[in-house]
Amino acid sequence: FRDSAVDYYRIEEVVVESEGIYRCYANNSEGSDFGLSFLDVEERPPVITTGGNQTVVPGSSVILTCHVVSNVQFSISWSRIDGRHLDRNRIRKHRNGSLIIQGAAPRDEAAYQCTAVNIGGETNAVVGLIVQRPPTVT
Repeated sequence: FRDSAVDYYRIEEVVVESEGIYRCYANNSEGSDFGLSFLDVEERPPVITTGGNQTVVPGSSVILTCHVVSNVQFSISWSRIDGRHLDRNRIRKHRNGSLIIQGAAPRDEAAYQCTAVNIGGETNAVVGLIVQRPPTVT
């Protein structure tokens, strides 16, 4: 005669802290035994939303926003799509991840890429900056 049963342990909301070794014990009149299962929780890449493209007049300051959602620690970096370096004297990353451009000039007009990285991967979003040209008299 052989006893048999099926049971399971259900985790309703899996989070990173759910990761680990789970042990299942079983016993009957013939004795007891256990089995081990390992749950490996993989984190998703961050999710980015931006404040959209910005248009400014020359000489003004502008903030390009990059809102990141992640369940684990992440980092944010900014770059220009055209590969040109950011002028560190006027352009800096705020601690909240936004890019602040002081004294915007026509040379700052570009597509800027926000990159968010966590243990689950990398996500990019692009924000355009248009610097209005002063009117010309012809």
